[in-house]
Parts: sequence; structure tokens; C-alpha cells
Amino acid sequence: MYHRRSNGVRFSSEGWEGIGDLRHRSPPAAAATKAARPNRRRREGGRVRGSPGAVRISVDQDDRWADNTTAITGNTSEHSYTCEEVRGLARRFPLADDPSKPVVPMRCARYLWVGTAFIICSVAFVSPLAMVLLPKLATLLPTASNNSNMNYNYLWTTSACSVSCEGQLLSFCFKLLFLLIGMWAVFARRAVADLPRLFVARAAVLALVVFLTFAYWLFYAVRIVQRREPDYSAIVSFALSAVDSLLFVHYLAVVLLELRHLRPEYKIVIVRSPDGHSQTITVGFLSIQRAAVDVLRTYYKDFPVYNPFLDKIPGANGNRMKLKGGGSQVSASFKLYNNIDGGPIGDAMGMPEVNAQALMMAAARRRDTGHNERFYDELEWERRVRKRRCRLISAADEAFSLVRRSHEEKGPCVPMDSHEAAQAVFPGLARSLRKFLRVTRQQPRHTAEHVVSHLAQYLRFDMSPRSFLERFFSPSETLEASPLQTKWSIICPQLVSGALQHGTVFQLRCHAPGTDSGVQLLCSVVRLPFFNLTEEVFDPKSDKFTLRLSSETSV
Repeated sequence: MYHRRSNGVRFSSEGWEGIGDLRHRSPPAAAATKAARPNRRRREGGRVRGSPGAVRISVDQDDRWADNTTAITGNTSEHSYTCEEVRGLARRFPLADDPSKPVVPMRCARYLWVGTAFIICSVAFVSPLAMVLLPKLATLLPTASNNSNMNYNYLWTTSACSVSCEGQLLSFCFKLLFLLIGMWAVFARRAVADLPRLFVARAAVLALVVFLTFAYWLFYAVRIVQRREPDYSAIVSFALSAVDSLLFVHYLAVVLLELRHLRPEYKIVIVRSPDGHSQTITVGFLSIQRAAVDVLRTYYKDFPVYNPFLDKIPGANGNRMKLKGGGSQVSASFKLYNNIDGGPIGDAMGMPEVNAQALMMAAARRRDTGHNERFYDELEWERRVRKRRCRLISAADEAFSLVRRSHEEKGPCVPMDSHEAAQAVFPGLARSLRKFLRVTRQQPRHTAEHVVSHLAQYLRFDMSPRSFLERFFSPSETLEASPLQTKWSIICPQLVSGALQHGTVFQLRCHAPGTDSGVQLLCSVVRLPFFNLTEEVFDPKSDKFTLRLSSETSV
């Protein structure tokens, strides 16, 4: 069993000194105003006073008191609310949830959007088929006439389908099949992310489908149903034109949603906080929220895993050293406090002033040489990592050499499966692996059960020891620690549903638990330049050379 020691930051009580004294103090003018209030009260004889937010009315012995009425209140109208009432409403009806919690309304909105889009697309797909079948179904529904003999006649009679009509029906069926396959290939996919704003291009395509379906049904009801169109070939041609229109809308959706952003137009510089790792990606014409999704994809695909335990490791002198970003963490081992009366420093500490100044100079020199201590601490840490790495490689080679295939063994042997073999050879490399994970601060990412299962898998497929150790040497995410769902928030001065522009800056904050908790990505958008490419004529004379020989040359 592995025990992890906490590497948290220890706060001293000195860091919080003076916070209790940060109160709002009234200036001297406020004190003078308070002292002058009794005289003011004597001058304001008939004024009614209430609470600070109440209405104060000045009553004078005058018949025109209505013109002199004064009302002082914090509200702006008679229907306004006080700050306490607004806070109560905010607590009762929260407008935004905690970013670290799952957003239920956004998930419900996504399901509602998917359901609405599915219904609209289904109605649009079935509409041409219904237009073709409706005249044939109407002939099977007789109705009684107004005479007493109850003679039956048909509501709608159409002509027989000719050879050209049958060809159109065949084309109609194949086009519907192609449309169904295209809809399945483009739209029947798992959603990548929940976007905070409306996806404008997708909503525009869906609105176009609604408008197209409504227009065709309106024309079908007015020109075909009401007139009882007898020519069935004309009805099939009309339904075929509806299918063609839906195919063109599908083509437009593919261009807008899948092809338009493929050509690189912008580059996004991604900087991760707190370790400062940066990377650049190229994107096309996208909205800010869709660009943020591409940034997160790149982050989980190409960025090394952020290890918060590497931020602070013990240095050679016992102090805490910060490896990933930030300034030097080496602090002086003593503090000097000045006398309250403003006297010399030595009087406050009970030592001569010369010694106090010498201590201050030593502290200044130590502060100036802090980068040297940081440099040597990092060198010492890298030396320890290389040493533990070599020991782990030797232990893995020795452990893998003990395992052989059962059919390769000539003498009597007890066969074992891969998991039993991994459990048998794991104690030989457990000590070296534990020390390497401890010095690289990877204990929380690799437990003993995961290491044994990983070793069993590599023994099953007869992999080399170096390939087994690649998981511990590379900063990539392990299979067990790969998240299935993460929670991020985007911060941008512009509307996130708008298009990317040159100079756009937005930030992504992670609210998911784990190693990425508190990670921030700052993304800066830069437009790729226009390339003015010209051609220069190659001069054949430039391919001729001569040698300058002298008596001192070796040629």
C-alpha cells in the first residue's frame, strides 16, 4: 500500500496580520458632521425620521406643503426592490449554478434541442413519401353522397402511372435512400460538448428545413389537394422536387458545418496556468465556443498531464522549491522588526546597530543569490530522477527475464496466466518503481492494482521492458485516469456565439475534480497572414563556380 504525504502549503498566522484592522473608518469630516447633528435636529423641527431606507417628509407651517415635500429613498420607482430583497430572490431563484456542479438546465436544453431536431428532420424526410402515397390512399376512402340511395364515389381519382412515372418513382426511392444515409452519417453522432450559446449555423439549417417543408406542404395543399390533381406523374414530379430540395439542404449543411472550417485561417496560442506550458493550433472559420471545443480537444490530446504535486518538492537545503513557474520560494531564516517608536533596529532586538545592519546585508545577499539555490536544487532533483530511472530500467529488465512462455520451457513447469505471472515478478521491481514514482510525484496516478494489470497486459502480448515503463516515463494520461466527462467554463468579452476575429482572447477554466482542477487556459487568436508569393527567374550563370588556389591551400 502506498502512503502519500501531503505537500500542501502551510499558512502562518503572520500572513493574515492586519486583516482584522481593515475596516471602513470615518474621516474627520464625518465625525464633525455627526457632532453637528443635534443642532441640525433642533433646526429641523417637524421632520419625521425612520430607518435609513425610509421616506423622510419635511412638514412646514405652510399651505403649500405639497410643493415642498421631500422624499429620499434608495429606490428608483415605486415598484423597485431593496438590495436585501434582490439577494433573497437570487438565493431563492438562482440564475447560474456553481461552475463546479453539473448544469442540469443545459443538459435538458440539449435533450430538448436534439428531440426537436429529430422531429423536424423526420417530418421533412417523411413528407415527400406522404405526398406520393396520399393520392393512392385517398382512393380507398369512400364517402356517402347526399342522396338517399347511398351511392359511393371516390374523393380523389388519379391516372395510371406510365413508364416515365415509374422511372421517377425509382429515382425518388434511391434519392430518399441517399438522403437517409447522408443524414445518418452527418447528424447521427455523439455530441462533443454542451455549448453555452446557440449554434447559429446549425439553427439556420434547421430553420431552412422547417421553411422548406412548410412551403412544399402549403403548395401541395393548395395546388394538388384542393384541385384534386388527376395526373399522378405531376404529383410524383412535385414530390421528387421536394426530395431534391432536401438533398441540396443536406449539401448546404455539410458545407457549413463540416467543410467551411477545414481550411486554416487563424492560429490560437494556448498557454496553461500554472505551469506555463504553451502550444499553438490552427483553426478555420469558427465561432468562439466551437474554437474553445477544439482547444479542449487539443489539450486532452497533445498537452502533457499537469502534475500539481511537482509544483513544490523538497530542495537540497530542506526548503520548498517550486519547479513549475513562479518565483523563488527560498525565504530568509530570520526576520527583523523595527521599533514602534522609530528608533534604531538594534534597540528593538537587543543587539548593537552594527550587528543588525550586518544581518540585514546578509539577508539581502541571500535574497540576491536565491536563483543559485534554485539552480542547484533543480540540478539535484534531475540527478535523482535520472538515477531512479536507471535503477528502474535495470529492475524491469531483470523481472522480464524471469518470465518465459510455457511452450519454450523444456523441463517440468507449473503454467501460470499473465496476471499470476505479473503478481509473481512485481515484487522484484516494486521497490525501484515506488522510489521513482515518489521522486517524480506520480503516486496518485499509479496504484499497485493498476501497475499489476498493466504488467499483465504487456506480458500477455510479449512486449519489451522499455515499452512497459513508457507509461511511467511519459507525461501522458493513463487509461484508468482518462475522464469520460469534464466541466469547463469559458470567459470572453465578446459573445461566444460570434465568429473568431484577429485579437480575440478568451479563457477556459476547469472545474472538474482531479489533477486538472483549477487549470486555466488562456487562448489568443491571431489571423494567418496573406502570402504574396512571387517567382524569381533562375539564372543559369549562378551555377558556375571557380576555385581560388594559392600556395598555402591544401587543394
